Amino acid sequence: MDLKLICFVYSLLMWADLASSKSQNLVTRNAFDLVHVLKGGILISNGKQTSCDLTVIDSKSSVVAASCLKYSTGTTIDSSANYQVYLSDGGDGGKAEFKVDKITVHPKYNPSTFANNIAVLQYNSNAKNSWQHLLATSASYEWDQLFFGRAVLADMEKLDWMLYYSTTSSNHDGICDKLSELFAENVDDMVCNGNTTGAAANYLSDCKIPYGTAFGIANNKAYVIGPYSHTAINNGNNLCASSMQRSYYTSLGNFAAFLSQTLGRDVLISDEYFHTNVSALNPDYTMIDRDFSDDNGLKATIRNLK
Repeated sequence: MDLKLICFVYSLLMWADLASSKSQNLVTRNAFDLVHVLKGGILISNGKQTSCDLTVIDSKSSVVAASCLKYSTGTTIDSSANYQVYLSDGGDGGKAEFKVDKITVHPKYNPSTFANNIAVLQYNSNAKNSWQHLLATSASYEWDQLFFGRAVLADMEKLDWMLYYSTTSSNHDGICDKLSELFAENVDDMVCNGNTTGAAANYLSDCKIPYGTAFGIANNKAYVIGPYSHTAINNGNNLCASSMQRSYYTSLGNFAAFLSQTLGRDVLISDEYFHTNVSALNPDYTMIDRDFSDDNGLKATIRNLK
């Protein structure tokens, strides 16, 4: 796998590049600049930082893995849980924190298989929608580069962030399909990758865990793909171990009409490159639900982060 790792830390004052000069040369400055302007974020639950990255849609909404939320029964959100979102500056200085006003879990989310593992978070409701991210239409597109990012708040009061990125030219390998029938049946709806990072809230610093969000670069543009969903581990159940594992990210492209319907406004996926019309998509779109496989001697245990 063509793996290149680069780590960045930024604060209210400046970006501090932590990568070595050798690592910097592995990722073109132009590619990093394209991803750098996209805002990231983290879910806060009852005042505590979670390990759940946000896929930021626009200035008033984000998507998070539905598995990150607390439920009272079934997929009914526990009313005692207090959620906030903390957003990074995306290069424009606009860091922010907001109380989540409304949560909409995808109606076909399956907590057993992690199919349709998305929930829409709405906040900043009284403000005007001032910016949008460009949403990728397909996970299986042959990207020029795929970026995977993880956000960690180094200081919640000062909104000092640590952002970790890795990049690869490959969407998935044969192991991805063997560890997950859900992925094999829904290659347009998921990105699979084995890349890990050593930084996340709630985990030991030396624990290698998956990234939190996937991005794609094509035709000199950066696209938001979607949030981390879950990890399949072959012959083990420890995310921190070095056993064979692959992580899966939900691509939001086919869910764009669901997002638009939920938000009551358009999401940005149509441009001169992909020629996609949100109105032509199905708001009731769901993945083909499948359990996890035990093929070719690969027995997967499924884990996720909270």
